[in-house]
Amino acid sequence: MSSETNVLDSIDNLYQQLFSKEKQIADYIKDHPDEVVMMNVSQLAKASGTSEATVVRTCKHLGYQGYYQLRLILSRDIGTKSNDIGIDADTDFVSYTFERNIQNLRNLSSNLSKDVLLQCALILLKAPAVHIIATGNTTPIALDLSFRLSRFGVQSFSSSISEYYLNNVSLGSKEDVVIAISGSGTSKQVLQAADIAKDIGMTIISITSDSDSPLARVSDHILSSSEEHPLFNETKEPLSHLCSMAICDTLLYAVKICLLTQTPKPSPNLKKRTDEMEVYLSTTKL
Repeated sequence: MSSETNVLDSIDNLYQQLFSKEKQIADYIKDHPDEVVMMNVSQLAKASGTSEATVVRTCKHLGYQGYYQLRLILSRDIGTKSNDIGIDADTDFVSYTFERNIQNLRNLSSNLSKDVLLQCALILLKAPAVHIIATGNTTPIALDLSFRLSRFGVQSFSSSISEYYLNNVSLGSKEDVVIAISGSGTSKQVLQAADIAKDIGMTIISITSDSDSPLARVSDHILSSSEEHPLFNETKEPLSHLCSMAICDTLLYAVKICLLTQTPKPSPNLKKRTDEMEVYLSTTKL
């Protein structure tokens, strides 16, 4: 379907061709367009009393690739309220940005459980392998976490190519762990890998902003990266990954604490190898 097609017009034109549950979703979109542009697929399914699969099917029957595309075009059609009313180049937007981020991080800190983080850290330290998966512009976070986790002696794998991590997960054992990173919790490749991991029996730790997303529902432990006061509009602007990165730092620090307090201590050979790698890495810098 052309991106010029108005979503509400599409609903009017194709309404009679929809099934009853699909009409239920279409009615909800027509009655609450301003709310819908701020919802993910799970939230719309719950609000309309249907299922995620029905939401996606409805979007396709209306001529869109999926819910994400419909929501994006609906946002363009109706316009969205800005989070930045009154903010312009003449205001102190630098202070505003930092204060907003500080507020989000404080809220995140109060919502994270120390016990859950330590439990996740112990699980990671005991795992034969840790698969860290993400897609799109979340991939650098996964790659960074994988490298830094390996510096603590944890065998971890990540890739910017989804086929690679799907293959690695499918070849793993039930003792392995998956860390799945997805803000929306609806990224297809991440969900595919999580489903494979679940079938094998792996423990799944998710970093996601939606605790009711498809990813969260297949996870054993959820580390919520939700922002209470986002800087950017979710449907049209680049979202911040600050909270996700802060969770990764906190999880790594929990791993450090567990290494310092666990019995028995890590093997001397492991420490020797990590020290040797540190020396090697130092040669890459002036």
